[in-house]
Amino acid sequence: MYLDLHILQSFAPANLNRDDTGSPKECIFGGARRARISSQSLKRAIREAFRDDAILPPERLATRTKQVVRLVAGRLVERGWEQAEARTAVTRALRAIGWNISDEGESDALALVAADQVEALADAIERHRTALTAAAAEADATAEPRRGRARAKPEAGTEIAPEAKRAFSAALDLAGSIDLALFGRFIADLPDKNIDGAAYVAHSLSTHALDAETDYFTAVDELQTAAEPGAGMLGLQGYNASLHYRYATLDLRSLRERLGEPDLLRLAVEAFVRASVVAIPSGKQHGHAAFNRPSFVLAVVRDDAPESLANAFLRPVRAGQGDDLLRASVAALEAEWRAHRAMYGDEGIRHLAVASLTTEDLGVFAPAQVPLKTLVAAVATRAAVEVME
Repeated sequence: MYLDLHILQSFAPANLNRDDTGSPKECIFGGARRARISSQSLKRAIREAFRDDAILPPERLATRTKQVVRLVAGRLVERGWEQAEARTAVTRALRAIGWNISDEGESDALALVAADQVEALADAIERHRTALTAAAAEADATAEPRRGRARAKPEAGTEIAPEAKRAFSAALDLAGSIDLALFGRFIADLPDKNIDGAAYVAHSLSTHALDAETDYFTAVDELQTAAEPGAGMLGLQGYNASLHYRYATLDLRSLRERLGEPDLLRLAVEAFVRASVVAIPSGKQHGHAAFNRPSFVLAVVRDDAPESLANAFLRPVRAGQGDDLLRASVAALEAEWRAHRAMYGDEGIRHLAVASLTTEDLGVFAPAQVPLKTLVAAVATRAAVEVME
C-alpha cells in the first residue's frame, strides 16, 4: 500500500541547491541537461516545515545530531543535575549499550533521535543514576581517550546492571516520532536500532531543458572615496528559473508497522503531504526569494506498487504558441498517466485527488480536482483506512 505524490513547481530565478562549485545542481535526463534539486535537500526542507510551520507538535519530532550526549544531558540539567555529572552519566549509558561515543561526547555519524526517546533515556538514566556516576577511581585513571572513530572500550569501575542496559536500549525503540518513521535512521554501532524510513523522495528535475545563467554582481564600499573608483567586491553566481517535477512515495504498511495507531498514521500522512507542498530549500533565498508554491499536486493511494511519472518528461517540454511550461507539463503528465493506465490498468488505484492552479489540460484528472486542503485531508483519511484494514 503506497501514497504517490506528484508535484509540478515553477521556481523564479534561484539557486536553491548548490554543487561543490556553488552552481545550481543539474543532471542529464532524456539526453538533455536539466535543473535538479537533491532528495536530501528536499527532505531537509520537509523536516524543517514540520517544525517551522507547526505542522507537527514537538513531541512527534526528532533531532538529527552527533551530539546525542548534549541532547540528553540537557534534559537532565533541566531536572536539576550538574552539567558534568549529566554528561558523564549519558556517555556511560550510551557506551554501555555499544554506541561509540568520543570523549568530546559525539557519535561517529549523524543520527535522528526522537523527542520521546530523549525523554525515556533521561528517565532511565535517572533510575540508574548511582551505577552510572559512582564509577571506581581507576575509570578515569586507566581510560584511554576515544576520539574520532576510535572504538569504545568497556568502562572500568562500577558495573552497569543488565536491567539498566535494557532500559537504555529500550528507550531508542520508542515509536512516537513521525519524522523518524518517515525518514529512518542508521547507527552503525547499533544495527538493531536502525530504522528503514517509510518515505522515498526522488531528486526533482526540470520538465524542460536547463537554461543556466550566470549573474555578475558587484557591491559598493560605502566609505570608499571618489579617488578610489571601482566596486568594493565583485563576483559570479549561477542561477536558473525552472519548472520542476517532484515525486515521492510513502510505504504505508511500513509506516503502520512503525507508528501502529490509525490516528498517528493519519497525522503522519497528512503532515508529509502538507510539508511536501510548502517545503522549499533555503539555498540563496535571501538573494532570490523564490518562494513559489506548487502549481499542480497529484496524490494517489494505491495497493500495487509505487509509480513515478518522471518519464513524462523524457522529451523536454516546450512552451508552444499561446501556451506556457506549466500547461505543457500538466499535459505531458496527464498523457503519461493515461499511457500507464492503458498498459498496467487501474485496479490498484484506491484514491486519486488533484489540486491545480490551472483547470485547462487536466484531461482525465479534471473530475478529481479539489482544493488543496480537501486533497490533504482526503488522502490522509483514505490511506489510513486502506492500510489499517
